[in-house]
This record gives sequence, C-alpha cells and structure tokens, in this order.
Amino acid sequence: PQGWATLLDRALARNDSEGAYAGGRLPAVVGGLPVGNHVFVDGESHAGGCFGLALDGGEEGVQLDAVVSQGSVPFGPWLKITGVGGNHVITELDGQNPREVLLPLINGPDVPGDGHTMAGVFVDPTPVTSLPGTDASRASLALAAMEGRPNCLVRPMHHFTPEGYLVVSPLPEELPYAIGMQLQLHCHSSAHALNELRSRAEHDAAMHGGRPPDAAVVIACGARGSSLHGEEGVESKALRSAWGRDVPTVGFFAGGELGPVGLKTYLHGYTTSCLVIRG
Repeated sequence: PQGWATLLDRALARNDSEGAYAGGRLPAVVGGLPVGNHVFVDGESHAGGCFGLALDGGEEGVQLDAVVSQGSVPFGPWLKITGVGGNHVITELDGQNPREVLLPLINGPDVPGDGHTMAGVFVDPTPVTSLPGTDASRASLALAAMEGRPNCLVRPMHHFTPEGYLVVSPLPEELPYAIGMQLQLHCHSSAHALNELRSRAEHDAAMHGGRPPDAAVVIACGARGSSLHGEEGVESKALRSAWGRDVPTVGFFAGGELGPVGLKTYLHGYTTSCLVIRG
C-alpha cells in the first residue's frame, strides 16, 4: 500500500526541477484498506487489486484539502533513535536503554490524561519530487504547516523485551526505523481523538475564511467507531460541530488509512482521514 501511495504522490506533483505543485495547491490523497482484506464489486469478492477516484478542481475553482486525525496528542521531549534491531525494534534512545528512558515519562506527571501510549515518529516532510532547500520545497512545507497537516506518524507501542528494547508497530514498508529518527510519546484516547479531529476540521475551515466544506469523504479506522467511543456516530457529530452545519459525506471504515503527513502520503492506523471539498 505504501508503494501505491508514493506512486500517487509522484503522479500528482508537478515534475520539475523545483518539485513545486501546480497552482500552489497541495495534492490530497486519502483512502483506506478494506477490513477483512476483501472488496465486493457487482456481487463478486476480490482479495486483491484496488480502485479509486481522481478529482481535479481544474479551472472550476474546486478546492480539495485533507484533514488527518491520528487521535493522539504529544507529550514529553523529542528523543533520537540511536539503535535499532529489525524493522520494529528500537534498541537505544538518546544513547540509553529505551525502557529506562521511557518508563519515567510514561508514568510521569506530563501524561495528558488516560489513554494508550504511542510513539510519534517524525518523518521527512518534503515532497517526493523536491530538491531539499529549494524555494519551492520551503514554500510547500510552509503551506503544509499552515494547513495543519501532521508532522509525524503515530504507531502503537507493544512492549519492552527482557533487555529493555522497545517493540513498536512497523512504519510503512519503505520506511524502516533508522538511527537518527526523532521520536516523541503520544497519548491516544477517545477524548484526544475527538478533540484533535474537531481542531483540525476547525483549522481547515479557518484557512478558508470560516467556510465549511461543501462535501467530504471520510475514511475512519474500524477501531475508531463504537469500540473507541462507546457509541456510533460520535466522530460524525464532532465534524458537524466543527463545520457548523450538515455536510454531505460519504466514506467507510478501514483496516489501514491513507492520508498525508507533511507533503507525502502514508499508511496509518487508528486514524480518521478526510477529503474536504469546496466548490
């Protein structure tokens, strides 16, 4: 799935020496993997392949933006990964044993309420076609920050090994954990998920003069329904509250969600990824 996301990023970016985006607009790729790994089309079940829809505002003034909520808030300091063992085992943080570094933070006073502790890993935010340090790259990064796009990938932390190494969910297949990456703890909960989703939707509307979208596509993790919030329709109500009115919306629950972090598209978990459309 990550390979497809990278391919879409390259196809949507203007392929010039600066890596700039046409019209100054950032492409927005959202989507998801089906729960159960099957897709039903015309009464037939398919265990492979994909389908999608490309929307281009063109000269009609249609604006397409992404709102991505990973359902967590950061806490504690940034920590540098200084040792790895395999695709999802971190053996050293800031030159120290991960268990000795993280347990005081996980059990410390800065934890923002109840929830599950996760790892947020800062990833390269530059466009797939950009030249680092170019004016176009810097301008695109500034626009991504203004739009409120996330700047890290959040992954569940599983356990510590007997040696004190941290076992964490893998990053996308093309992006293994590596020495030099920066990590920050995050707290994931129903309250944080709703607050972040509402905040990002409100920020998106503020970027358009307070105007809500005319339509939206919402792909939510299957674990962010009633299993997280205790009842159905909670996130739909949060979006309606942020937008101030009902917005025509379609979507589905997914077992892995696609959405941008910085200027690249990544495969997420426990995430709600929205495409908001304004005509």
